[in-house]
Amino acid sequence: MKHEISPYLQGFAALICLGSALPAQAESRIVSVLSGDWNANQSADAAILFLRDEGMADLVLYEGNEMTGLEPVLRLDGVIWAGPMAGQTPRLEARSATSFAIRSTQTAIGRTPWDQHITVAWRDGMWKVAGYDYTFHDRIDLDHYGTCSVNLLTGRYTLTYGPGEGRAEVIEAGTSSSRAIALSALTEDFVPPVCSRLFD
Repeated sequence: MKHEISPYLQGFAALICLGSALPAQAESRIVSVLSGDWNANQSADAAILFLRDEGMADLVLYEGNEMTGLEPVLRLDGVIWAGPMAGQTPRLEARSATSFAIRSTQTAIGRTPWDQHITVAWRDGMWKVAGYDYTFHDRIDLDHYGTCSVNLLTGRYTLTYGPGEGRAEVIEAGTSSSRAIALSALTEDFVPPVCSRLFD
């Protein structure tokens, strides 16, 4: 009986050899790898987060090709924050058959731990930033907290904000003008305007 290898396993096997194909300045520690056929071309794609010395992470995205294997199509240098401690390491997480999330977090130290997800999806023939989620809380002032979730494909959002010191909680839901951007335009300080209140 012939045993076929899953295209996802083939994708992971190919990742082992990718380090030598990257430019010298890209050589760093891999902190997260994810594979999936996000663009639905019947060949597994892949994403890798590389840790930089200065406390940021690079994202490299590969598209799978049935004939040539994984080919790098996009590199974003220093686009995701990364800390030196447990609870500060970014990672990639599956979201759906056509999307994944870049997760960064800071829960190790400090008064206000936070967690951020940037959802990447294949839409309209291109890679897009399709969603944004952020949450934080105050370890001392329990009335100070916030969450914001935005579907950038539709503009639908929900926001909850506790300004702290016993002040009234703000709860909003609706449709904002924020929309998906090309993944190539993502920067380390990306925040949809509708979520900016959490950072005031």
